[in-house]
Amino acid sequence: MEKIVLQNKPLVEAIFELKWDLPQTIDPHYKIFIGRIYDQVEKDYPYYEELPTVRIPEEMIPYIVQYRFRKAEKQWPLIQIGPKIMTFNDTENYLWDDFERRVHNLIEVFYKTHPKINELTIKSVHLRYIDAIDFDYKDNIFDFLKEKMKISLNIEKSLFDETNVKQLPNEFEFKVSFQTEKPKGLLRLRFVRGKRLEKDALIWETELLAQEEDAPKNAKELKNWLKKAHEVAHNWFFKTIEGELYRRFK
Repeated sequence: MEKIVLQNKPLVEAIFELKWDLPQTIDPHYKIFIGRIYDQVEKDYPYYEELPTVRIPEEMIPYIVQYRFRKAEKQWPLIQIGPKIMTFNDTENYLWDDFERRVHNLIEVFYKTHPKINELTIKSVHLRYIDAIDFDYKDNIFDFLKEKMKISLNIEKSLFDETNVKQLPNEFEFKVSFQTEKPKGLLRLRFVRGKRLEKDALIWETELLAQEEDAPKNAKELKNWLKKAHEVAHNWFFKTIEGELYRRFK
C-alpha cells in the first residue's frame, strides 16, 4: 500500500475503540485496571483527567469513557478508559505509522494489565476516521457529492414542483453500511452537515467495525485486524477524493 502524506488533510480525528465483556455485569477490578494501565502509559501520556462521567456509577454507564491520559493538557494523542471500553484518539498530527505503533502498544498494555484478561471477551473493535471539508450550504450538496466524491443521491425535481418547498436541504445526513470480507465486519459511511472552526462544513466518517463473532479474539488478531481495517479505510478514502479534492488536500 502506497504511503501518502497529505499536507492539507481534512482529518478531524482518528479513533481506535475497543469494547469487551466479562461474566459479571460490573467489572470488580475496574479501578485496579485504571491504576495499572496508567502506570504503564504515564511516560508517554502523563496528563491525567477525570471526565464528568466519573461521577456516574459504573453500572449505569457501561462502554462510556471516564478517564483520559494525554501527552499534555489539551494535547493529542490521548487514551480514554471507561467500564469495558478503551480508546486511542489522534487529530491533525496523525500519521498512520505512529498511530499503529501507539495502538499496538496500547493493546499489549491492555492484555498485560487487565486483572481478568482470560475471562473477558472482545465485544467490538472500531477504527473510525472523521474528516471535514468547508462547504457553503447555499450550494447544492447533492451535486458536490456526485461531482467531487462519487456519491450519487437524488431527489427528483418533480417532487418539489408546485409545493412551495425549496430544493436545497436545510439539514443533511446520509449513512450506509456494507459488509466487509477482509477484515470480517462492516464498513460504515456517514455524511452530515456540521461545523469546523465555526464554518459550515461537510463532515464525513469512515468506520471499520468488527463485533461479536467477527471480533478478534486476542492481541495478535487485534493487531492484524487493525492493519486490514486501515487498508480498507485508506483505499476507500483515496478513491473518494480522487481528482479535485485530492489536489486540494495534497
